[in-house]
Amino acid sequence: MKKLTVTVTTLLFALLFLTGLTIFATDGNTKYESIITNHIQLSEDYCYEELFEYHVTEQLNSDYVLIKAHESVVPDILVSSDFGGYRIITGSYSPYEHGYYIYIPASDKLYTLEEAYDADITDIEEAFRYLNGTAVVLMGDADGNFELNIKDATMIQKHVANLVNLNEFHKESYIGYDACDFTDDCQLNIKDATAIQKHIAGIPV
Repeated sequence: MKKLTVTVTTLLFALLFLTGLTIFATDGNTKYESIITNHIQLSEDYCYEELFEYHVTEQLNSDYVLIKAHESVVPDILVSSDFGGYRIITGSYSPYEHGYYIYIPASDKLYTLEEAYDADITDIEEAFRYLNGTAVVLMGDADGNFELNIKDATMIQKHVANLVNLNEFHKESYIGYDACDFTDDCQLNIKDATAIQKHIAGIPV
C-alpha cells in the first residue's frame, strides 16, 4: 500500500509539473526551520509551520515557501493590512504582526507578506489562498472567487437593486461583505460597481 501511495503521489506531481504549476502541502515539514528562526530570532518557545511549497518551474527547490512562525498570540486583537488590492486580517502575533512569511530558498531571503507582494514574486497571490486562521479577500471580489471581473460589478448592482443579498452571501466571512466596498468609503452602492468596471477597463478610479 505504501508503494502504491508513493507512485500515485509521484504521478500527481509529474502531472502538475507538466502544467507549469505545482502547489503542495508540506504536511508538517520543518525543512527550513533552523534557517527561518535565525532570520527572525524567535525565542525558545515558538510555533512554526511550513504551510506549502510552490513551484513554477521543474526544479528541486521550491520557488517559495509559505511559513507561519511566531512566539505568541496577543488575545482579542486583530491586525489588518491592505496592499495590492487585498485585505488581510489575522490575530496579532509576536514578534511580527501577521506571523506569516514567504521564504525564497534560492536567494535565502525572507519576506513578510507585504514585502513579498511588493517584491513582485511570481504568483505570490497563490500564497494568500492558504493562510490558515486568516481572513483574506480581494477588494471588490463580490463572489469570493479571488478574481476581480465584471461578474463582481454585476453582483453588486444586483445587491443594490435588492436582487441578491451580499450580506447573506458572505455571512460565513467577517470581512467578505465589507470587502465588496471597492471604493472603501464604508458604503456599498453603485459607485463600487462603477469603480470596478473602470478598474477592469484600466481607467483610473
